[in-house]
Amino acid sequence: MDTIKHVLEVLSSVGVEETVFEPTDDGKTQIRGSNKDRTIIVFDTIDEQIGKHPMGVQSVKGLLSRIQLFDDSKASIEYEDSDDVVTNIKVKQGRKKVSYRCADPSSVIAPKKVPGDMDEEDRIAFDKEYTDYLSQAIASMSYTGDKAERTISISVSDEGTASVSIFDGEDDSFTDEISVEYDKTDKASWEVVPFQRVMKQSVERSDDDQCTLFVTEHGVAVFDVDILKIIVAPVA
Repeated sequence: MDTIKHVLEVLSSVGVEETVFEPTDDGKTQIRGSNKDRTIIVFDTIDEQIGKHPMGVQSVKGLLSRIQLFDDSKASIEYEDSDDVVTNIKVKQGRKKVSYRCADPSSVIAPKKVPGDMDEEDRIAFDKEYTDYLSQAIASMSYTGDKAERTISISVSDEGTASVSIFDGEDDSFTDEISVEYDKTDKASWEVVPFQRVMKQSVERSDDDQCTLFVTEHGVAVFDVDILKIIVAPVA
């Protein structure tokens, strides 16, 4: 039960609301999911197997809250299946028990594939002090402009200088430059709210108080958040 609880905690923290757990042939689990706006996405594989069949979860918080009612070391979890999909999850501890009805994986908001390479090794790294500073800059820019149009952008020069820009959605912007150990990257932009949420969790769930991410050739931001890679979709 520890593994599924851990994964659900990470997903909930970044705002992923629906997810699919799908066992692979080599004993691992592929995890696919999204928030309702499809701006925050998970498409990753962990080394442990969760259940023996595909499982659709339409409320990450709903399942997590039920699992949290139990003591990890004393409770057991059962996956009931039908037609090669998990249909129900039961958690038991002594006389206590709770169930969660799963959804058909095909009905869950979850990507079947994502553009770009998700296995890049190099990372852009921002320490906690700098991510806190970016959050202050985001807050400052939020007093003006159009909330729906606010974006944050990153580009990296040949010299390893990352240019970070926050646009208020109307007329004004904040720009800063910071040295990073990362290859040149063309400018990519994301909505401020999902970017900031995942950035914060990347720092809080790291062992060294750092936010680490990379940007694919399609402008997708891929953050390391605990045991998962969490994607923030680019704006058009």
